[in-house]
Amino acid sequence: MCGITTARDVGGWDYHEIAVREAIDAGKIEGARLFCSGKILSMTSSSTPYYPGMYEECDGPAEIRKGARKQLAMGANLIKILASGAVNSTKYERADAIQLRPDEITAAVEIAEDNYTHVAAHAHATEAIKNAVRCGCRSIEHGSYADDEALALMVEHGTYLVPTFCTAHAFLKDPKFADQALPHVKERYKSREVMRQKNVRAAHKAGVKMAMGSDVGTPGNHCGENMQEPVLLVEKCGLSPAEAILISTRNGAELLGQEDNLGTIAQGRIADIIAVPRNPLDDIATLHDVDFVMKDGVVFRDDRA
Repeated sequence: MCGITTARDVGGWDYHEIAVREAIDAGKIEGARLFCSGKILSMTSSSTPYYPGMYEECDGPAEIRKGARKQLAMGANLIKILASGAVNSTKYERADAIQLRPDEITAAVEIAEDNYTHVAAHAHATEAIKNAVRCGCRSIEHGSYADDEALALMVEHGTYLVPTFCTAHAFLKDPKFADQALPHVKERYKSREVMRQKNVRAAHKAGVKMAMGSDVGTPGNHCGENMQEPVLLVEKCGLSPAEAILISTRNGAELLGQEDNLGTIAQGRIADIIAVPRNPLDDIATLHDVDFVMKDGVVFRDDRA
């Protein structure tokens, strides 16, 4: 209802999200069109107990292949891997450290490509980003520590960056909420906000393709507030309103391989259309005020009626 008619879920919970996708597709419940990755393929990690049902622990190429095949067998549309550590993790896990190795990443990509799909790589660490790009992952999620070489590699390979810039903003906007977090997690968010702003600006300047993703589910970052991502990309990271809108529509469809169906308003495309009260090219913040939502030609919200 906030204007997101199609979404990727790249980190599910015991396949409940796939059941939700099936219920939406069958018309039993209302919701965004979902593309799901099932569980995230991760090495053995201290953080797995933080997120029960979210990770498939795999060590070595053989286990990665088995894990990828399992996700596809459970109905995944794509594969998600953890190429680096995460921010929302235990104090024993570093976001700037490599996790899956190139031979493991390659194994995931091979299984995905065998099944006509692709791999999304969670990657903060510099070398993890480079590994994921060289091994053929279609997208880098976050990309926090990308250096000039990593950005150049992404341009060369046509790899998408999904910057999820809004996560720190969402976490820190309520100081009372942020103060309840584990101290090391709060410090990580505080120390990365300015760095990530510079990083996204550098990626934009380098010509890296981007697609919009809000990383919904991180602390303070809720479904229904997804539009904070394109708004912040304009207000904080130097993108134009038109670029932010294209990143959130056409580019997202291309990342999913759905450019013939979604992402543009044109003859022959699926009729997913939203409206806002003001011209977003003049005021990008009006994306927070969506008052009309059509999905697949059906009106789900019309505040003007």
